[in-house]
Formats: sequence, C-alpha cells, structure tokens
Amino acid sequence: MIEEIKEEDIINEDNEIIDFEKIKKAIDSDLAKSVCKILIESFNNGIPVIITASGFFCNYSSKHIKFLMTNNHVLNQEFLDNEENLNYIIEENGNQEKKQLNLKLNRYKFTDKELDFTIIEIRKEDNILNFVDIDENINLNIDEKDYLFSLNYTKGEQLKYSHGTYLKKTNKYFIYTIGTNHGASGAPIFLLSNSKIIGLHKGSLKNNSSEKLNLGIPIHLIISKLNNLINNFFVIKENNKEIKLCFNFGGRIIYLKFSSLTSILRVKEKIRITENIEDCTLIYNDIILNNDKDIFDYDIKDNSIIFMFPKKKSLSIDPKQKMKIYFKANGKQWILEDIYPSDKILKIKEINQRKEKIQPDLYQYIYNNQELKEDKTLADYNIMNESIIHIIGKQLLLPLFNL
Repeated sequence: MIEEIKEEDIINEDNEIIDFEKIKKAIDSDLAKSVCKILIESFNNGIPVIITASGFFCNYSSKHIKFLMTNNHVLNQEFLDNEENLNYIIEENGNQEKKQLNLKLNRYKFTDKELDFTIIEIRKEDNILNFVDIDENINLNIDEKDYLFSLNYTKGEQLKYSHGTYLKKTNKYFIYTIGTNHGASGAPIFLLSNSKIIGLHKGSLKNNSSEKLNLGIPIHLIISKLNNLINNFFVIKENNKEIKLCFNFGGRIIYLKFSSLTSILRVKEKIRITENIEDCTLIYNDIILNNDKDIFDYDIKDNSIIFMFPKKKSLSIDPKQKMKIYFKANGKQWILEDIYPSDKILKIKEINQRKEKIQPDLYQYIYNNQELKEDKTLADYNIMNESIIHIIGKQLLLPLFNL
C-alpha cells in the first residue's frame, strides 16, 4: 500500500522533458548509449501496431554477467517463451540504429511479475559496447529531495533526459518526481550527484496533485532477487563442456561435437547441414528428445549413443511381402517375423503382449517421429522390411523388463 503523499512533500518545479542533446554535457555520453528503445509488435482492433518502451544494458561485474533490463509488463514470460527475437533501437549522435536479440539462443532469461522486472543475458556476439555498471552493495540511502534523472524513450521518439527529485520510499518502491509519458517504462533512474543507478522506472502514480509522481523499483531489491538465480545459472554454465556424440542412423555411425548446453533443435540443425538429413527424431535411453530442451537437460555424456530416425519419403510397398521388424525398448532388442505391411498396429501390439508381456495401454510405439495408432497398418506409416520400432512409456519411462 503506497503511503499518502503530503502536500509539503511535493517539489513544485518544472519537470518538463527536454531533448537529451540540450544537456548532453551534464551526463556521460556512454551512459546514454546503454539505454535502448524496445519495439514490440502488437495489434489494436486487428491492426498491427508497434508498442515502444525503454530498457538498458547492465554490467553486473561481481557476477561476471551482462544483461538487458526492463519491466515485466514490457517483456513478460509469454514473450520470452514464444518470441524468437527482440527488436530494439540504440541512439547515437541523434541517429537511431535498429538491432535484434535472438531469444532462442542459450541465454539466461528471467522475469518477475511481483517486482515488475525482466532481464535477458547479453552475449559477446551481441556486439553491445556500453553498459550501466551495477553496484551490488548499493542501497536506497538517499536524502529526501535529492535530485534524480532518467534517460528514456518517452512517446517512442528520440532519447530524452528527464529530471526530478526523490521523495520517499515505500515497502517495495520509492516515489519520485520526473516528467514521463508513454514509452518510459523500463527506463533507468540515476542519482544526479554521481550518475549511479538507483532504480528501474515502473510507472506513474495517480494523485490529486498537478505534480507528476512516479514509482521506482530499487535496484538493490532486484539484485537481491537475482543473486540466487544467477548463482544457480553459473552452476549450469560450469557444466557447459564440449562433448562428442555418436548418432546411430540405421547402422551408419555419425560423430558430431556440441556444447552440453546446445539445444536439441540446434543439434538437429547441425545434422541437417552436415549430413543433409532433414527433420528427424532423436532418441536417447528410450526417450524422445524435445526440441526446446538442451543436451544438458537429458544428462547426455561424452561419447553417448543417440539413435536417429529421419523422416522417410513414401515408398511403394507390396502388401503380400513378408517382413521382419525390429523392436527396441529399454536396451533390449528383438525381432518379429512373418509380419505383413497390411497388419494393423493393434495386431503388432497383441503379438508383443503375448510374447514379451508388454501391456499395450502403457506404452507407445514410435517410428519416424510418429506415434503409431492402433487402427493404422504398417504400410500406412511406410514401415519397411527390417525397420526398427521403439517402444516407450506413455507418461514416465516405465521399465519393460527386469534386467
């Protein structure tokens, strides 16, 4: 609950937003280059529009990490999960340059709805040169009526300098006077005396006064939340080692090297580029590897064997030709002979239930990145003679055999 603002707390001075160029001598130019304009594609009554906000690049040197910071209400979890790229603009000498961050890379991302902040790790390949230094020991020990300033993209136009004063702090936020408008969300707030960052702009505060009041998020509260999360992230990064994987492609062995934090999607892309094999299913320890997971997530070690099943083109199959089909589950492999292309999957499951004691309702049969449906035939899935079908638990990896 925000404390009531008394009339004597309001500093009645002109907080008009002015062009940064007019007062650029008052602040470090590199500080300005660390602030960016965030561009978000949206729709208004079915018409595509671009929503703008502010953000800034931070250097948290004690944790050896750099990141983009803005509000959660600017970039929320849904955006981080679903969008491939983040578009932003950096301004220098009045010129604006549009750039892009690839959100699908293995970069650290975190957003907190309660405190209203989001961070995205910045990598060396992003080629960002200017950062705001974060002091993890900073606290909000500021005298009332100390002067503050902010750099932001109010109204989505050019970079602006806004100035005002610190009023008081609440439980989670602090209240200050700075002239802002739409587009200032996510902007950094600095102490004028030393240009050190003290907070993140959250939004305007409704009040009965003509004074423009705002809420700021103290930077030390954000850092406090981040420390444990970043420490856990570094534990994972320490496991980021180069490993060699063995891919079994129908008896053909392919060796490729990857970082242990490489996503399965990137693994498939490398297979496509180096081996000219289109989208395929990867199976490790009888588990289908999901595109949005990393190698590290499946505890895949150096020199592990991964079975690869690429998509096949439709081929002509003789329905009267006898076939033998291989089945693999939990490290065990066996063969069913005298099988016909016209046999339904249900029949195959019944045979395996009778011979191998595999309950059909507990396991799924996988071939060429597809779960085989009981009412379909082998021919429907272009399953050829000597093909391999994998059997996997439907929910958890259930043991098929007592080995």
